[in-house]
Amino acid sequence: MQTASLPLTARARAGAILRVTSGNFLEQFDFFLFGFYATYIAHTFFPASSEFASLMLTFAVFGAGFLMRPVGAVVLGAYIDKVGRRKGLIVTLSIMAAGTFLIVLIPSYESIGLWAPLLVLTGRLLQGFSAGAELGGVSVYLSEIATPGRKGFYTSWQSGSQQVAIMVAAAMGFALNALLAETAIREWGWRIPFLFGCLIVPFIFFLRRKLAETQEFNARRSHPGMGQVFRTLLNNWQVVIAGMLMVAMTTTAFYLITVYAPTFGKKVLMLSASDSLLVTLLVAVSNFFWLPVGGALSDRFGRKPVLVAMTLLALATAYPALRLLAGAPGFYMMLGVLLWLSFIYGLYNGAMIPALTEIMPTEVRVAGFSLAYSLATAVFGGFTPVMSTALIEYTGDKASPGYWMSFAAVCALLATLFLYRRSTLPLPNARKTFG
Repeated sequence: MQTASLPLTARARAGAILRVTSGNFLEQFDFFLFGFYATYIAHTFFPASSEFASLMLTFAVFGAGFLMRPVGAVVLGAYIDKVGRRKGLIVTLSIMAAGTFLIVLIPSYESIGLWAPLLVLTGRLLQGFSAGAELGGVSVYLSEIATPGRKGFYTSWQSGSQQVAIMVAAAMGFALNALLAETAIREWGWRIPFLFGCLIVPFIFFLRRKLAETQEFNARRSHPGMGQVFRTLLNNWQVVIAGMLMVAMTTTAFYLITVYAPTFGKKVLMLSASDSLLVTLLVAVSNFFWLPVGGALSDRFGRKPVLVAMTLLALATAYPALRLLAGAPGFYMMLGVLLWLSFIYGLYNGAMIPALTEIMPTEVRVAGFSLAYSLATAVFGGFTPVMSTALIEYTGDKASPGYWMSFAAVCALLATLFLYRRSTLPLPNARKTFG
């Protein structure tokens, strides 16, 4: 059934932003919970000879979900480009919900043995497959409903919804720590926030079903099949790879300052779980503020100046900031350092998301965006917790995650300069944007 085009009114756009980003909220809510409760999940599903080995297994499964993202990006991204944003985003939400329910309902390793980690892995793979196209579908939808000259501001709400998810998850974790004993949280309490994620799924489905198709999609005369999507992506492989490297910094920074930060605070800096959660909550608030600022600045001054400035700032300050924190660990020092990294992340990501929608071929915009973003998340962001844990373990340097973020910043800087230096990109939108 063909859906009506989205009316171009402020109220309709505001409603569309809420409906389309609701699924994004659920996705990031579950991803954050998995990262924050990694030590409890390790205890429940991945018992090993040492706490380090158990935690590494848990973070490896966390990262494995990201390896499915490129597959989901191409398969589901192509589906969204063919059938429309509305129908496709309902499918991604369904798959994501299935993975979430699976993780919540799995008994412990003591109860069902090896089936427990295998089912957790299955749930993570389903979530990763769905998320591969979810971010791209949402970002492209927001880009297509944006008013002229405000794509940066509109697309920033894709990441903004993720920050709301972090706030809610961190607040729930803070409440659990206040109400339950550590042993209760370790044995069963960690499942409560995941259960909340399951309970809001029907409401998110209700919102998504009322989502209208974009005028831009309905105006197209033809839509590509799977074979055409593969060929177009292959023909534009340089743009996809450069886009992936451009995303590298945003996904590494995000998972460093949100998903990994609570574990870093508890296990490395020896802060209380409540302090670590409170820092994460405040960082999410900071992200929520800076993301639309970054998008608006890129609308005003262009994508390239914001992207270059933030990558250089990250390269110059990421390791020194974490070195300062490692030398004087404490609540206020951790908060100050992560708020600084939040500022860099927010402005960079606010400009990067619209830039990524603009460099992709129009007919495969969702698939191209999703593939570039998913590859970056698989290679960089998804493995940030395990890389950070391993770097600290093997170097003995508590600030060593800063090296990982600096490396991502170098990749992003080179990709940005490469993309914006080219004057003959084989993309209609790119000719209008680059220079």
